[in-house]
Amino acid sequence: MPINQPKVSENDLITDFIKQVRFDIIQDGSVAQDGSDWNTYAAGLAELKQLIEDIGFKEGNTKLRLISGAVQNMAGTWTVLNDSGHVPFNVDTVVTDGGERLKISYPNSGGGKVTSFLTGLDDGYAGRGYYCGASSGVDDSIVKIFKRDIKDYVNWTGSAWNTFTDQVTSVTYDNTTGYIEFNHANVEGLDSTAFKVQQRVRKSGSTLSTSNLYQFLSEGQGLTQTRGFIADMDGVPVTTETTDMEFYFSREGAVEVFADPADPNNSVLANAGIWFIGIMEMP
Repeated sequence: MPINQPKVSENDLITDFIKQVRFDIIQDGSVAQDGSDWNTYAAGLAELKQLIEDIGFKEGNTKLRLISGAVQNMAGTWTVLNDSGHVPFNVDTVVTDGGERLKISYPNSGGGKVTSFLTGLDDGYAGRGYYCGASSGVDDSIVKIFKRDIKDYVNWTGSAWNTFTDQVTSVTYDNTTGYIEFNHANVEGLDSTAFKVQQRVRKSGSTLSTSNLYQFLSEGQGLTQTRGFIADMDGVPVTTETTDMEFYFSREGAVEVFADPADPNNSVLANAGIWFIGIMEMP
């Protein structure tokens, strides 16, 4: 059963209530009771009020159902907040769709339509530059989380290419031509072509070390790659890796983050969550 979903139909409860407590409104506005006392009458009204709140509310001739709650991603598992300070409303389940995106399921509106479904990140996510959006239907909504830009530190250790944040997932270097590919997460829609690859320089005492200074010459870029050549300061491609090949890498654009903690672009953030609220039409 969905959380807070009534176990009986609206008509059944109203019929039972009328059978249990029958009353007539007389001219002076008082209530004449028939085999019932005020406690029963008050309890019935409270139950009927709760039923109306659970089922929904009306705007003109249209009945609407409210869906709301909050979730957190702890260690890669999305959890509905339901504790002393939080309660979900008309939510069936919250899982990850294919281990990646957030899927919020709720009672089918029985032939109705989606009126609205809004999501918002709390201050934990928002303060780190994340944002989100949802694609909604009458049964569930799929929520995607994004962050801005790919940023990493990439260096040649002497035996392999290493990345600091793992946002650059791998590096391919052709030591016959100096051609290099930085592979990374998908940049949504290639909404920006701005990027930067800058060498980290060293110093001797307080003097710049001028040995092995490199520059990156761009050849092109795709949704998951940034490509070019490593060259010396005269523009001649360098064909041998050295440990002076240390680069700060940045690529602008929206990058989707996922629930899987093994993914370097993951959304796991302790004590941070997503708020959501939806309104569905009920025929």
